[in-house]
Amino acid sequence: MNCEIIFKQQQAANLWKVKISTKSLKHRAEDLEKTLKDISNIAKKNNSDFYVLIYPWPDTLAYGQDNFNWETFVTNFCIKNCKMLINTFPKFFKYKDKNINWHKDLYIKEDLHFNKFGNSIIAKEILKVTE
Repeated sequence: MNCEIIFKQQQAANLWKVKISTKSLKHRAEDLEKTLKDISNIAKKNNSDFYVLIYPWPDTLAYGQDNFNWETFVTNFCIKNCKMLINTFPKFFKYKDKNINWHKDLYIKEDLHFNKFGNSIIAKEILKVTE
């Protein structure tokens, strides 16, 4: 069974269609979990804490997490493997819900990387747990 994920960048007229099978999503999640577990084990061997930070890409804010829920995936992983999860999704979803130009406000034009303001939201969340 295939699911279709459609990402439309707000500032561009381009429309990308990526077909990903549900099996492929499962394997990618398993690969990611193994990699995260390896990093967690390295941190433990070195008597270091393992923090994980998650933040949404523009398509996640625009279309939600129906095909894959990052928050659930990482939260479940971090229960046993992380010192702390820093989840910025709620801050970004809240901002999006209150601001029609959220994409322009948060991301570099025609890119999925955060601009200065988007990065400042992440920085504030990191400082909350490190100060």
